[in-house]
Amino acid sequence: MGQVFLEPMMKQLSLSRASVSAIFGILPAVTLGAGPIATVLTNMYGCRLVAIIGACVASLGFFLSRWWANIWFSYITNGVIGGIGFALMYLPAIVSVNLYFEKKSAFALGIAVCGSGVGTFVISYIMDAVVNIWSWLSYPSALLIEAAIILFGIVCGFLMTPLTQEPSEQRRLQRQAEKNLISSNVPNSPSKSFFGQIIEQIDLNLVKNTAFTLFSVSNFLASLGFNVIYNFADDLANDSKVIKEHRTYIVMSIGLSNILQI
Repeated sequence: MGQVFLEPMMKQLSLSRASVSAIFGILPAVTLGAGPIATVLTNMYGCRLVAIIGACVASLGFFLSRWWANIWFSYITNGVIGGIGFALMYLPAIVSVNLYFEKKSAFALGIAVCGSGVGTFVISYIMDAVVNIWSWLSYPSALLIEAAIILFGIVCGFLMTPLTQEPSEQRRLQRQAEKNLISSNVPNSPSKSFFGQIIEQIDLNLVKNTAFTLFSVSNFLASLGFNVIYNFADDLANDSKVIKEHRTYIVMSIGLSNILQI
C-alpha cells in the first residue's frame, strides 16, 4: 500500500508523508494487535466462518475508504476496519494448515506463508503500474480493485472444510451432546454466555512463560521495522532519482525472496 498509494494520496489530500503513511502503520498494527481476538473467535466458531467474516470486513473497509477523501476516515476504514478484517483472515489461514497436516506440517506452512510473497511480487507490480506508471486508475478506484481482491478471500474461506480436531467442532459436538442430555431430562450445567465463552478462551498464564514472553517481545521489536521497507522503499527510491518504472522492482524483489525462503 505504501508503494501504490503514498504518493497519490499525498498529492490529492495535500498532506505530509507522516500523515498519510500512518494509514499503513495502523493497518498492520491492528492486524497483529487483533490476533488474540481472532484466536478466540477461531476457537469458538472455526477457521471457515472467521476467515469468511474477515474477508467481508476487510473488503468493506477498503470499499468505504474510496468514497470520502479524508485522512481520518482512511485511518478508520483502511487502518482499523481493514486491520481487523485482515486479522480474522490471516490467523485461520495459518491455524488451518496445522489442522490439516500432521506430517511435514512445517513445509506445508512454509508453502502457505509464501503466498504473501507471491502477492507482493505480482500485486505490487500490477497495482503500481495501473495507478502510478500508466495512470489508468485514480487511487480511489484502485481501492475498489483492492476491495474486490480481498473479497475473493470468501472463496478461500469456504475451502477450509471443518475438521473434527478443530476446537470449534469439538465445542459444537459438546453442545450437541448437552442438548441430547437435556432432552433426556438429565441434569446438566447451565450454558455460558457469549462473553463467558470468550473469557474461558483467554489464558494469561502464557505471559508467565519466559520463552513465550521473550518470543513476543522479539516479534514486537521486529514488527517495528518490518513494514518500514514496504511502505517507504518506493518513496526513498524516488528521493534517489530512480525512474518510476524501476522503483517497483524493489518491493517485487522482497516478494520474490519471500517465495524462495521456503
